Amino acid sequence: HTLSVECPVIIMFHQSARSILNCLTLEDREILEKAASVQVLMPSDVSFVEKRVRCRNIICIPNTVKISGYTSALSNHKIIHVGRVSESDKRQHILIEAFHLLQDDFPDWKVEFWGEISEQNPYARECYELVKRYRLESRVQFKGITHHVSEKLAQGSIFAFPSKEEGMGIALVEAMEVGLPAVGFQSCHAVNEIIQDGVNGILCEDGVVPFSEALKKLMESEVLRKELGAHAKVSVDKYTSGK
Repeated sequence: HTLSVECPVIIMFHQSARSILNCLTLEDREILEKAASVQVLMPSDVSFVEKRVRCRNIICIPNTVKISGYTSALSNHKIIHVGRVSESDKRQHILIEAFHLLQDDFPDWKVEFWGEISEQNPYARECYELVKRYRLESRVQFKGITHHVSEKLAQGSIFAFPSKEEGMGIALVEAMEVGLPAVGFQSCHAVNEIIQDGVNGILCEDGVVPFSEALKKLMESEVLRKELGAHAKVSVDKYTSGK
């Protein structure tokens, strides 16, 4: 239906601008152009929208996270991932495959997956089977939901984030806020803006082997983890909203 209201309308993007605009209908475009303001999550989204839609006003307002009060010691040999189990965007199988390539060289390291998971989820079952195939049951664990995310993150030393697509990546910011160096893909929207390669984490090419190599750099050097982790904590100050 045609947009016809007297009060100002603000439209909020909760995914990347690319993923939203690629699915626009003519009616959607008309609504965007008539809105008083369009809010996007990342700076790169602003220019992307400007080039494709004649909006009245586009503003970048990212999501925020609370200051947790936690800081990881980065000494535990534990890799953490937080997110729903999803093949299309989160891609937990990449972390399992990458860790498998490193399991013999780093026998004291473990992986923890945190987030909602269901036995009815076919992809979750595929991930379970992958863990069994590589005989990693004692080293790769799906922990389920927690209401103490920052506390769990602070017990790890690396945050692994093999996402293909993110609107912003709140879990990534939460991990960096407790001082975890993160590994993500250069091609992933938002991740490639939040992680600064070699400064507060590592960005790599998409794929199991590059992800494994990036993890290895952090796993073999506590000095590097602490250097990048310290910068990670400072770099996400702009996303924190206080206690």
